[in-house]
Amino acid sequence: MTALSTTQNTAVGSAAWTVTTNNQAGYTLDLHASTDPALQSGLEQFTDYTEGTPGTPETWSVTSGYEFGFSAFGTHVPSGTWGSDTDCVAGANVPSATLNWRGFDGLTDVRIATSSSETGTSGTASTMCVATEQDGVFAPSGAYTATVTATATTP
Repeated sequence: MTALSTTQNTAVGSAAWTVTTNNQAGYTLDLHASTDPALQSGLEQFTDYTEGTPGTPETWSVTSGYEFGFSAFGTHVPSGTWGSDTDCVAGANVPSATLNWRGFDGLTDVRIATSSSETGTSGTASTMCVATEQDGVFAPSGAYTATVTATATTP
């Protein structure tokens, strides 16, 4: 992601994982952050994205604060939960308006993809989008990091 500044209030980044399995029952793909909240710099931190209904992904919106959240897309990522885009951005450093976003919810696993059958030999990719925004206040300066682990399991 690019850095937030006094003139740039949003930033977007992404990471992708490809799951390959010959398990006929398929797989699940879960994410979790290593810290709570997820995005930190020393003693400073961004609030994990705050949904109107906790744990329910929604259209990106930050008011009077600075927050960090995520979304996902891909063949096995349910669009009813995560929205329907094939890109993380609506424009340069602006979170997609057709994806649904949420916070990491502490260290809890969050399912982003599921399949009830094996993948092809080249696997199936799922993309995690991350976004930050500062609205009405500036986030404290610093080099912020978030470590996110993706775990694929078979039933």
